[in-house]
Amino acid sequence: MADPQHNDPQHDDPQRPGDPQRPGDHQRPGDLHRITGFDLTALQRLAGQAVAGRAVAALAGTDQAVTIARQVADMAQGLAALADRLVGQGAAAAADAAEIAEGDCVAFLESQFRIRRLRARHLPALSLGEPAWDILLDLAVANYWRRETSVTSLCIAADVPSTTALRWINSMTREGLIVRRPCQRDGRRSFLAIAPDSFTAMLAMAADSLRTEQRVRARYQRGAA
Repeated sequence: MADPQHNDPQHDDPQRPGDPQRPGDHQRPGDLHRITGFDLTALQRLAGQAVAGRAVAALAGTDQAVTIARQVADMAQGLAALADRLVGQGAAAAADAAEIAEGDCVAFLESQFRIRRLRARHLPALSLGEPAWDILLDLAVANYWRRETSVTSLCIAADVPSTTALRWINSMTREGLIVRRPCQRDGRRSFLAIAPDSFTAMLAMAADSLRTEQRVRARYQRGAA
């Protein structure tokens, strides 16, 4: 007996309607229909019919035909604008639904740390120090790679004088943003690490930032098309 689901297009698509769009996936009309609730293929077909109707009316040459042609032209323009808007909404919804991997989030955080170092290289006369943020970025990356971070290393990462960095470290430790861990080999030493809640918040911020970046890039790509 033939499988009743064999000819169902939804069963031919390995990605179910409820599944999030993966970054880089090619968006098919059916995907945008699931995201927006509109059939873009039908809209495009209707817009094409409207353009054809305008051409026929123009050939007729009558006043009534000219009026109809104008109405049809307005309709075609409105449908085209609606289709473009729905495509943009579909891309934004796909970016929002995309699941961002932890490694991608940490890569984003490390890139932010390195970009901040580039600011000093290209804008040496501009002081934009944010030691607390530099400390969190450095410790978040170290936490992902299971690296131990000494006080000296963190002072260097903060990119401020050691006395200033130590004040920030002590303040952030009191606030619970970072924690001290004793060295197993030398009880006189201790290492610094990002607190679990802080690391979770940094990952969430990175994921939201990557989604925002995808939406902005998509908007500029549509504008350049």
